[in-house]
Amino acid sequence: MYEEITITSMDPRGNGLAIHDGATIIVQGALVGDVVSCHIVHKSPHRPLYWARVTKYHHKSPDHQKPSCHWAAPTAGKCGGCPLMHMRADAQYQVKLTAINEAFQREKINQFHELKITHAKTNLYYRNRSDFIIGKNKKNRTILGSYIPRTHDLTPMQGCRVLRNPLARISRSIEALINLQNCPLYNPKNKTGLRYLSLFANQKGYVLVDLICGSMSISTVTHPSLNLNIQTPAHPPSHWLEQLVESLLQLKEIKGISVSKNDSNGNVIHTQKPSLFYGQHYLLEKIGHAEVACTPSSFTQLNSELCAIIYERARTWVGKRHTVWDLYCGAGAFGKNILPQQIYGVDYAATSIELARSSPKICKHTNYEIGNLSTDVTEEKIPALSCTTSWPKPDLILVNPPRCGLSNAVIQTLRNTPCDVLYMSCDPNTFAKNTASLRKTHELVRAEAFDMLPNTTHVELLGLFCHTKNNNTLW
Repeated sequence: MYEEITITSMDPRGNGLAIHDGATIIVQGALVGDVVSCHIVHKSPHRPLYWARVTKYHHKSPDHQKPSCHWAAPTAGKCGGCPLMHMRADAQYQVKLTAINEAFQREKINQFHELKITHAKTNLYYRNRSDFIIGKNKKNRTILGSYIPRTHDLTPMQGCRVLRNPLARISRSIEALINLQNCPLYNPKNKTGLRYLSLFANQKGYVLVDLICGSMSISTVTHPSLNLNIQTPAHPPSHWLEQLVESLLQLKEIKGISVSKNDSNGNVIHTQKPSLFYGQHYLLEKIGHAEVACTPSSFTQLNSELCAIIYERARTWVGKRHTVWDLYCGAGAFGKNILPQQIYGVDYAATSIELARSSPKICKHTNYEIGNLSTDVTEEKIPALSCTTSWPKPDLILVNPPRCGLSNAVIQTLRNTPCDVLYMSCDPNTFAKNTASLRKTHELVRAEAFDMLPNTTHVELLGLFCHTKNNNTLW
């Protein structure tokens, strides 16, 4: 037990931090300025680092607010999906800007003293996709939920307030059907039963459902008529699965139902391509100027409304462009919103390329390829991306990498190509490191932050880089 310690900073997960007697104490639910008593729940065996829960507030920061969702951890419920929901919006923005400024300072990026953060009109009901873990609660009722932070115990998510309508309502209906029909849950020994559920909803309120099951719950054959080359079941061999699918078809919002196999030992939700049972494999989502094909299992930006603002800002920064390379292109939304004459895109995920090719065209020419963007060699002479050697020279390159940032091969490609770069990033630390790696050939001339996922610690960055050897840059 610690008495009256003062919270002086926040960690990357939204917990309060205090230094006491040379030890770092991570306090769930505490904010900067709080003076608290806390109880230690875990000690690191390697260093003076403790995790604690608040037992009493002696002084409470004015940045506290009552969470709008009663499931939200750590101050209301136990769901860790929105770890900043107990913090006022303006304080959330400051936490995110602080994280960016600290990352920039580490890499000596000093040209942005007052970085701007843009936020959406609402911090609720924005999320277009969600994954649920299917398990039992203490009353032996099947629930759709998430793991309590730092545990494998399940907490409910029913009525989640950041989900776009009608996802909360559809998830409640599916949970009720699973209980009513007594559907079996995943058994790793015989590889049968329900394990996870993924949902996607577009702006029109249409929903796609992906039921993730053990492999023995379904047998599959390849359906030759589908241009996406996904697997389609010959028939659902499990009577419970067939009955569940038939019941889901009664929900008018549902436009497609697929089933995915997952027998993995870890917590990865999507390990194989889906098998289409009914209806549409993808739905079109309008993001800015482009309509993009989306599924429950593919990568899409979770906040379409805020994402459209980012794309519009990007287009405003660079103006008209003729040829764009879109690296880490996903389903193609970023590149299409620049409105160029031609787009050459590459992504390592085959499903993303299939969706990019299936999305409606918005420019004269598009070429999307599957490529190895993660090549990460450490030799002094790093090879550039092989796919780009056959592409025409660009006047703009887009990059939107995963959290780990740009691979060495992509960095070398950017260095060797004298044109501007637009970098959209979900991690300030890797953005800053990549900025430092590009310093010899590119100058970061514009940057802006965006509150892509309100009530979380996540922040999106958009940066415009000018190639220093290019005298014809248009920025």
